Amino acid sequence: MYYIVSIILTCISYFVPVNKNLYIAGSWFGRKFSDNPKYFYKYVLDSQEQKTIYWYTRDRLLYNEMRLEGLPVLYGNSIKSIIMHLRASAVFCSCSPKQDLLGVALNNKTIVFNLWHGTPMKKIGFDCISSGVGISTMGLKDNKNALEKLLRQYFYSPLKKFVEKKTYILSPSDEISKILCGAFKKEEQDILSLGYPKLDHLIKTRNSNQNKKAKIFYAPTYRGEYDSECNILVEYGFVIDDIDVWLRGKDYYLEIQLHPANRLPNDFLQKINKTERIQVVSYPDIYEILNQYQYVITDFSSIYFDAISVGIKTIIAPFGLESYLSNDRQLYFSIEELFPYALSKNWPELIKNFETYYNLPEISFVLNRFYKYQDGDSCRRLMLAVEKIIGK
Repeated sequence: MYYIVSIILTCISYFVPVNKNLYIAGSWFGRKFSDNPKYFYKYVLDSQEQKTIYWYTRDRLLYNEMRLEGLPVLYGNSIKSIIMHLRASAVFCSCSPKQDLLGVALNNKTIVFNLWHGTPMKKIGFDCISSGVGISTMGLKDNKNALEKLLRQYFYSPLKKFVEKKTYILSPSDEISKILCGAFKKEEQDILSLGYPKLDHLIKTRNSNQNKKAKIFYAPTYRGEYDSECNILVEYGFVIDDIDVWLRGKDYYLEIQLHPANRLPNDFLQKINKTERIQVVSYPDIYEILNQYQYVITDFSSIYFDAISVGIKTIIAPFGLESYLSNDRQLYFSIEELFPYALSKNWPELIKNFETYYNLPEISFVLNRFYKYQDGDSCRRLMLAVEKIIGK
C-alpha cells in the first residue's frame, strides 16, 4: 500500500513546484524530538536565514508539546502535513524518510538528507546483510518464495526506484564516509563529510563542567530481538548491592540507559530503584545532557565515539563479545584497536579495572580518525551544503 500511494503522489508531484525555502525534519520513526535532525532544525530556526522548517511527528503528545512551545510542527497524515511534504525542497531524517517522515508524500524533486544517528562500530545496512550475522534480529531475513522473488525483481524494484528520492548521507569523517558508501550502496559524492549537528553545542561547552558531580553513564547497545526483555546486567555479574556499595565508597552515581529495543525485568528494576546510587533512566535525548557525566561506559554503541569527541572519559566494556559477534552483529573495528587499555568481560572485572581508568588519557587517535571537524560548526557547514545542492 505504501508504494501504491507513493506512486500516485510521486506522479502528482511532477506538477507541484517545490519551495526552495521550505524544509522538514524528523527522527526515530516520527516518535522523538532528538538526534542530528533536531539540532539542525533548531539551528535553522535560530539562524537569520529566510527559511521555513517544520518538525514532523506521529506522536500526538510530542505534537502538542511543540505547539505549546510555539515550534513549527506537522502531525501524522494531516492535509497540512501532506501539502508541506509535497512542497518541501529538502527533508532531514535520522533513519530514513519512510520511517521518520511522511515519506509517501515527498515530491519527486525533494532532496533527502539522511543525517544518520551515529558513527558505526557495528556493521549496518548491506554490510550487516552480507555478513549473515544479525539478519533475523533486524527483521531482514529473506523468507520469500520463488514467485515473490520474481515479482520483487520485475515489479517491486523498478517501482521502488521510481519513488525513491535523491539522497545524501551525513558523515563525521572520511573514513566513516567509506563505510557508509558500502553500507548504503552510495556513490562517494553522495556522502557529506561535515560532522554531526548534535555534537556542536557539546563541543563548544566541553570544558564548562569541570566541577561536575562524579556521574557514570552506562549505555549498552541492544542484544537479541527488538522489544525483548534482556537482563544484560545480571548476565554479566551485576550484583546490585555490591555495585551500590562500590559507588558509595567512591562517591559515584551510576545511571543506566538500555537501548530502546531492550528492557529489564520489572522485579530487577524495583530492586535498583531502592538503591542510593544506581538509577535506570530513559532520556529522550541524552545529547542534551551528555556533558554532565565524568565517565561513559558502553560496549558496541556509537556513543563511544561521540563521548570522546566532547572530552568525556569513555570506556569500552565488551561484555559477551564472542556471543555478540556470533549472534547479534559483526564489527567494523577490533575492540583493542579502539580501546587499547584494560578490557573487562563482566562487572566485577570492570570495577577492578576502574582504577586504571582514573587517568585515562584523551584518546586523540580515535578523535582525529573519526571526527574530521572538532570546531562545533557542523550545522553551518550542513546549511551551506544544502543551499549549494538545492540552490538558494
